[in-house]
Amino acid sequence: MNHTPGALILAINRFTRTLFLGTAIAGSLLWHANSFAAELYKWVDDKGQIHYSDSVPPEAINKQRDVIDQKGIVVDEIGAAKTKAQLEEDKQRKAQEAIKQQQQDAIHRHDKMLLETYNDDSDIVKMRERKLAAINDIITINQNRIDKLKEDLVPFKKQVAAIQKNNKEIPGELRDKVKEIEDHIAMRVKIIQQQHDEQDRLRDEFQQDLERFRYLTGRQAPGQQVSSESGSPPLHP
Repeated sequence: MNHTPGALILAINRFTRTLFLGTAIAGSLLWHANSFAAELYKWVDDKGQIHYSDSVPPEAINKQRDVIDQKGIVVDEIGAAKTKAQLEEDKQRKAQEAIKQQQQDAIHRHDKMLLETYNDDSDIVKMRERKLAAINDIITINQNRIDKLKEDLVPFKKQVAAIQKNNKEIPGELRDKVKEIEDHIAMRVKIIQQQHDEQDRLRDEFQQDLERFRYLTGRQAPGQQVSSESGSPPLHP
């Protein structure tokens, strides 16, 4: 069939309009499909009103909200921004948990040391006795030195007494010598007291170690005192 030029142009225009309309409709359908597939946010404002939107406005950015998929199912929950007090509370809680964990780790390390170091109760007691004996040696050395210093002090004290009896002024050199010896004695006395305190601390520490060792090896319940009938040497001399 032959077409006139005018008819051909008319047909082309109709085809062009149809193609454009189809493209526009397809684009619109695709946009709506993407919009429908996008996630929605649900939140409640300060007045208790529920809102749904595909974006969160600035005034609601710190509020708790649900994320809803295209099927209307909540797929995520975004918590509200925490206040300064809540953040500080979280910080303190984490710090306490860290301290608790450190304490637990220290207990585990100590338990491991006990089991790897000692084979029997008597090993713990023997170790305690060796350490106490070493401290006794330090106490003895210092006590002997104190006795010697006291002997050295006697003649100087006599000189001071004689001078005072005659109502004369004690020479500075003699006064300094007496003070020097007395200071040395006081220092040695303090050392001895510290060593006695260390012995008390060791006795308590080994008492706890012995009880813990027996608990770890199944020979003693938690908190149970060490029995003197166990056959082990007593913990306190």
